[in-house]
Amino acid sequence: MKTMKFKSMANVAAILGTVLISTPAMTAMAAPTTPASTASSDVTLELTAPGSDDKQTSKDPTTGEEGTDKDDNGNTLVPGTKPTDNAGPLTINGVPRFEFGKIAFSGSKQTVKAIFHEYDKNGNMILNEDKTPKKVEGAARKPSLQVSDLRGTGAGWNVTASLSAITNQTSGSTDKLTSPQLSFAASKTIGTNGVQKEASTSASVAAPTLTTPIVLNVDDESNTQTKTVFNAAAHDEGKDPSTGAGLGQWFANFDPDSITLAVYPGATAGQYKGTVTWNLSSGPAA
Repeated sequence: MKTMKFKSMANVAAILGTVLISTPAMTAMAAPTTPASTASSDVTLELTAPGSDDKQTSKDPTTGEEGTDKDDNGNTLVPGTKPTDNAGPLTINGVPRFEFGKIAFSGSKQTVKAIFHEYDKNGNMILNEDKTPKKVEGAARKPSLQVSDLRGTGAGWNVTASLSAITNQTSGSTDKLTSPQLSFAASKTIGTNGVQKEASTSASVAAPTLTTPIVLNVDDESNTQTKTVFNAAAHDEGKDPSTGAGLGQWFANFDPDSITLAVYPGATAGQYKGTVTWNLSSGPAA
């Protein structure tokens, strides 16, 4: 047994010796050289805010990029978002479309979902061969609110929304929907850096805060409520303006299946129309 033990130890030593012998030698690091001469080049530029007449364009809200299908003003055409053609350094570039189509009378409250259509570059609804509006389904539906802050000040901004009375457009009619309620929820925001931020998470330093869900009401006296939808904090005093939120272009994406309108019985037949007013103001909401 002792002889075997000694042989085993000898084998281990031989193996270790082989390993040690086969280990490559360390290569000496070359000493840094001192340049004989140095020089420098300046890189200069000036960033300025666009002029009040410079139009901003809407883009694909799910990517933050331009699409191939555009109108004559350069707006990317996506079902569910209406371009605004607003100009200036602080603008709303796109707003969601709220279309609900035909609704049959019911003896009780109805909550109907929005439907989505295709529009051409002139803003006209595209029709099928049978002259009915061409509907869009699935992921092609992209309702969004798009805001550009190209001032470079980091002052922040906020967007509010309010719903008007929804009235019968038939000539001579004064009828309106009783206490309509428009609801929609956000899915995510996307910044111009292409980074997605889920709406349910807290805002990062650079991202504006998106309120969700949003419910817009009109009472029986046509009184409306104003709700803050999108809010960008200003930069901290004494710090660089880039620490403010909402710089660049931002896209609030809304879940298309969350857009609903509550309709109560009692209205007369006809085509109805109301207006959601979006107001963008400099500075964060109070």
